[in-house]
Amino acid sequence: MLLDLFHTAGEPGLVRLLLARQPMTEFFYEDPGELRALLCVLLSVGAEAEYDALASDVAAHTNIADPDAVGEVVQLLWETGGERGLAPLLAQAHTHTPPDELVFLVQELSLAGADDASARLAKHIAEHLDSPDMDTLEFVLWAFPVIGHSEAVEIVVERGLLDGLDAERHQGRESLAALVDTLCATGRREAAEKLAARAAAEADLTHLYAVASLLNTLNAHGLTDARAVLIRRAATGGELTHANSVARLIEAFLAAGATEAVEEVLRRDPLAHIDREWATEACHEALVTALRKAGAPEADAYARWARAAGKLPVEPCLPHGVRLDGGAAAPWTWAAVTEQP
Repeated sequence: MLLDLFHTAGEPGLVRLLLARQPMTEFFYEDPGELRALLCVLLSVGAEAEYDALASDVAAHTNIADPDAVGEVVQLLWETGGERGLAPLLAQAHTHTPPDELVFLVQELSLAGADDASARLAKHIAEHLDSPDMDTLEFVLWAFPVIGHSEAVEIVVERGLLDGLDAERHQGRESLAALVDTLCATGRREAAEKLAARAAAEADLTHLYAVASLLNTLNAHGLTDARAVLIRRAATGGELTHANSVARLIEAFLAAGATEAVEEVLRRDPLAHIDREWATEACHEALVTALRKAGAPEADAYARWARAAGKLPVEPCLPHGVRLDGGAAAPWTWAAVTEQP
């Protein structure tokens, strides 16, 4: 490269002459990685203005909300110019909306080693989130603690962004459980208790899988008041349509030591309510396992039905085999087989 050659040869006049021709304006590239050597040389020869112009061009042509594109650019600008290289990219980020699209950029900055820049951008995101939905908050509050930006988490909590969440609307997923878990893990106990109380009282009981996940989280963090409310509501009002969800709820009750809740669910006869045709083999197996753990006498009969109906694989019953209904055959001897009637 001519710039590097002239600089190494001790010809500053030739360096200035070449730069005066503004070669950056004629430089074409498809992959920003092609610019690595040039960016390094520009700074080494003292061409800061030319470096800044080229770094700004790279930033301007980067979709900072695209996780596949932003990682390479962050690495390039950080390794060639440090904070100086990242400046145009960060300036663009601070005007980007919505700010939650920048979480991937925060992660890439941290991975590159630009921890201060990463922390500043995380704080900017937390300060400018506007009525975020459940998915956004779950992602933000998961990502920031992993990177080590606890201050950004505190800003989200202090701004009361969790208070505007519709707990009932989002119970079909496990987002609330994840949020409560993150708040507890980052030391925001009071915020966790507040969110847990709302979630337990407002949980949509048609989505027992998510309810069970929330119960497991409440149990893990000792949120006993919310746990008691959720156990009571789920035991008496949970929808018993999906085999896997019922199984997960029973398992969660058992893990919480809520034997009375398990008994209440069994009294409601879940086998009469589940959609047996819709359930997969894994769902049937999960329910059989949960029923057996709960000591339900109907567990074996249900397992036999599922095997006979082709919903579960036939268990190996050596050495005597199985009956037509899927149950284990009674012991027999070869003499009985060969015995003539």
